[in-house]
Amino acid sequence: MASSTLTLDQLLASGLQSVDPVLFTLGLATFTHDNFTRVIPAKPIDGIHDIYMRETTRPTVSLNSVSEAVTESQAVRTRYTKEVGHLHAQLSLDDKIIMGHNLGSGRAWPEQLDLAGLEIARKWGYYVAEGNASTDADIEGLRYLANNAGSSQKYVAATTTTGASLTTVILDKMLEKLAFKNQPAAFVMCQAHLTDYKQVVQANGALPTIEFQDDFGRFNSQAPLNIPSYAGVPIFTSDHIAVETTYSGGSKYRIYLVSLGPQGLRYFYPKTDKRGRPTALGLTMDDIHRKEGYTEDILGIHHWAGLSLLSNLGIVHAVNVKITNT
Repeated sequence: MASSTLTLDQLLASGLQSVDPVLFTLGLATFTHDNFTRVIPAKPIDGIHDIYMRETTRPTVSLNSVSEAVTESQAVRTRYTKEVGHLHAQLSLDDKIIMGHNLGSGRAWPEQLDLAGLEIARKWGYYVAEGNASTDADIEGLRYLANNAGSSQKYVAATTTTGASLTTVILDKMLEKLAFKNQPAAFVMCQAHLTDYKQVVQANGALPTIEFQDDFGRFNSQAPLNIPSYAGVPIFTSDHIAVETTYSGGSKYRIYLVSLGPQGLRYFYPKTDKRGRPTALGLTMDDIHRKEGYTEDILGIHHWAGLSLLSNLGIVHAVNVKITNT
């Protein structure tokens, strides 16, 4: 049997202060423009399933005179059971590799963990944007959620092959379609669209920004984020929004507007992993152990997480919006 040589607590206490489970789980990586994953409201769950009711249809409300009949209608909420996905990296360090690269025992694992953390964060950012529940371990990303929200939550910026350039009118139309006006919300777009937005608004003055303070316990020791905004709504970016369509000379990407309030998007994670160990926002690490019969040590890093949306009216997407500044 493989023997455990170092516990997670001992690992964190041995100089690996950069291995902050919250930071590298939620994508606070300097190499990426994806800052949306940090601010999704978080919900701890018992077990591995988030069970909730999603609002799909609201009742019809009509104005009638007292002599008129009332039209019957029905509100619909659909029960969903969503399982967490399991992102994991299995790190292996052979004694000869450590010796060959002149890596002291105190530096070998921190370097491995830092890089693994960045890659896990990058992968999670991709699934937040593009996760397809039918193929990606039940994770519903923004594209999947928007597609299933119905035509009422979709704004077509143009019907031409080349699409439309980003304008404030497009963002206004998206705000019109979002049902929950008094709840926190955020635009999510690719970095190229943010560049286009800056060009549009800076032509008429300074770039509007907003201080976005995380209300969910994730930035207690940090200053609020000062990020671009429109009409008081923060604009976050994602490196992982896939090209919608291409045409001769350019490409088009979707833009999302999502509620982060009680009826909106949330990140859920299990309080404990499958072994019953507590997680840090869904993150656990195995003990370092020697692979039986080999001269290498193994360390597994696990990220257990999922996404849920409590109302189809909590997401809007604009399509056929082209990149102007290339």
